[in-house]
Amino acid sequence: IPNSSSAMAQPVANNTLLRPAVTNGKVIAATEVHVQENPCNLDSTSQGASAVEDDREPSYLLQGLLSCISALEGADTVLLGACMGALQHDIGIEITDIGYMTVSQAVATNLAAPFWGILADRGILQRRTILLLGAMGQGLVTILLAFVTDMIPMILLRALNGVLLAALRPISNGIIADVTAEKHRGKIFGRV
Repeated sequence: IPNSSSAMAQPVANNTLLRPAVTNGKVIAATEVHVQENPCNLDSTSQGASAVEDDREPSYLLQGLLSCISALEGADTVLLGACMGALQHDIGIEITDIGYMTVSQAVATNLAAPFWGILADRGILQRRTILLLGAMGQGLVTILLAFVTDMIPMILLRALNGVLLAALRPISNGIIADVTAEKHRGKIFGRV
């Protein structure tokens, strides 16, 4: 029996499925479930397997971690607006300069999002690795922004920040979609 919270019912004999009992994300037992033949359905195991899959939800730990990723993205969204007065006073940045940085980040985010999705979907990088690269890279770039006072490097760093932030939201959404039954997705997306 696979040791995961997303374990599906496994066929063990004609019209019989082995359904894992999952508690706190671990398989603790298995029960046999008899599945009746359905002449309209060519795959008799899909009905029993889908009944098990219909209750899948991510663990609270995973929901919490994905919420932290969302909070990081939200904090970055308001960063320039919150620091605008200090940037104008200390460095002499104009409001149009902040607009340039925001646009460069938005364009880079939209261009990079498909790249991260391709890496995840083709299995080139694991989703966990992509989330780590995005979150840690975004943090490093934000720290570097604190030491830069020239406009061109700031625009380039904000664009790089956008590339790294593009790794967070689509990958988080993909994780939720993979580990959550369809009937629970709205609730989980709302939490995260």
